Amino acid sequence: MHLTVNAEVGHHPAIYTRQTGRRSWGAVMPTQPARAARALKHQRAGLLGLLVLLAGCGDDAGSGVAAPRPPVPVAPTVELTASREEAAVGEQVLLSWRGDHAEECFASGGWEGRKPLSGRESVLLTAAGEQVFTLTCASTQLQTSDSVTLRGLPAPSLDFKLTATRLLVGELVTLQWVSTDAEECLASGDAEWSGTRALSGRTSLAAALGVREFRLQCRGPGGQVARAVTLEGLPAPTLTLEITASQIEQGQSTQLIWSARSVSGCVASDGWSGPRAANGQEHLRPSALGAHRYTLSCDALLPGRAIEQSVDVAVTDPLAQAKALFEQRQQQRQAAGLGDES
Repeated sequence: MHLTVNAEVGHHPAIYTRQTGRRSWGAVMPTQPARAARALKHQRAGLLGLLVLLAGCGDDAGSGVAAPRPPVPVAPTVELTASREEAAVGEQVLLSWRGDHAEECFASGGWEGRKPLSGRESVLLTAAGEQVFTLTCASTQLQTSDSVTLRGLPAPSLDFKLTATRLLVGELVTLQWVSTDAEECLASGDAEWSGTRALSGRTSLAAALGVREFRLQCRGPGGQVARAVTLEGLPAPTLTLEITASQIEQGQSTQLIWSARSVSGCVASDGWSGPRAANGQEHLRPSALGAHRYTLSCDALLPGRAIEQSVDVAVTDPLAQAKALFEQRQQQRQAAGLGDES
């Protein structure tokens, strides 16, 4: 340790030095005897003050040992970890943390609120994309933060549909699908519809009698999705319409006979009219000479589809044949020169 004290002897400066166990002092003295006495008096007084000052420094100052310093505050530490970095949207991820040399911890970002100095908590990934979860632990003077970034994976979606759900047997239908956020799709449910499928596409299917189910399941990083559709194949309608005699003489009758299957109802038109049962027979006696048409239309089990049959009946004059025969004989007689038949 080096200590220098400036004192004044008379009007002249004096320098006193204490340095590591040695004491030395020196002064610039006046040469006149009278002033020398006064200077010596002042010099002794200054020396006395120097000794008091040096005594106050103690042995530590003389030995070079520094005075104790205040303690340096310890910075808090925090460690935040996640059970996994990615999860499907709607799933939970477990966060674990520990804070040391801290008095309190607070969450921010994807979570919030005051947290204990150590613990675990499940957090929900609510949206696709990255979400940052931060934990800050603080002492009286300092604070430290740690963060984890979690990625929400969107669940795959699937649009799966038929262009029609009810068809007549043999008719064609289109099955089409579009998936997003998926990596693979698998078809099942019907022998004609099975195996791996593209992520989007379409295919044509023929309706068969009965109900068939078609299923499609698509998987992706964010989970899986499945859809199913059904196709009902209805029997095609059939109809027969017959007449017992297609030509009758005026005043005579004929009979219509019909039979329909896989229909919801039948209606007569043209020469007859009104609703009719799916199966039946009916006697007809058209009065007017000439051709008469009879039509029967039956609706299929599938709305908007119908089947139709028609028959024709010719009504003739019963005397027309006799008249024609008489005229023929008259022409023959005239040709033979016999004259008209009386």
